[in-house]
Amino acid sequence: MNRVNHFEIYTPDPEAVGPFYGEVFGWQFQKFEGGPMEYWLVTTGDDPEPGINGGNYSSARRLESGHDQHDRGAVTRSDDQEDRAAWRKNLCAEDADPQGRPAAGVCGRSGRQYFRDHGTGREREVTNLLRDSKAFSGFAAPDLAKLKEFYSGILGLNVTDEHGVVTLHLAGGNNVLIYPKADHVPATFTVLNFPVTDVDQAVDELSRRGVRFEKYDGPEIKTDGKGIMRGKGPTIAWFKDPAGNILSVLEATM
Repeated sequence: MNRVNHFEIYTPDPEAVGPFYGEVFGWQFQKFEGGPMEYWLVTTGDDPEPGINGGNYSSARRLESGHDQHDRGAVTRSDDQEDRAAWRKNLCAEDADPQGRPAAGVCGRSGRQYFRDHGTGREREVTNLLRDSKAFSGFAAPDLAKLKEFYSGILGLNVTDEHGVVTLHLAGGNNVLIYPKADHVPATFTVLNFPVTDVDQAVDELSRRGVRFEKYDGPEIKTDGKGIMRGKGPTIAWFKDPAGNILSVLEATM
């Protein structure tokens, strides 16, 4: 992973945190012999890689010297998928484990994220946790049975129904979650777009299956008799699902 910008680690039990940082970050801890106090040299990466190393020693000794043990911890970032997977192994609730140690977890404060380690209970700032997350979207409907039949039977999508929630499994590995909401009010904007190579062909086929395309005659949006808008951006046609959610088929640009 990318090496840290700066850090200092003070812990009540330095020997306990070495395996933790080794497993999660790949850091190496080596005890320094012959000094006036117990001290561990911390290597955060290969020497040719930009970054710095650090050290770890007892917070009890630091308190004896008049310093506060809660100095700022490591500030790190990761751009590697395997590194983030190792981090996620240690992201959980903030409750203590059965031995009373602080659980590893991420706590959000003021839009920032902090990583809590087992050895100290202190928090390390985390960035870029969501950049490569396989996110998914969702919207609501009052009657999931009708929605499932529409999306699977009429649109021909792969649909699953589990734990009271319908999931649309779309091409490219993206999913859309549809959850029940008795007082659902459909949005006035498009919630799901289907790029196609031929909009006219898609409109003709879906119309044969019973889909009714919306007709617009406004200054900004004007469709033809088939419900297709042409000439203003990609060719597009809008229709609704049984819950009133607005969908579209539009000309694929890539």
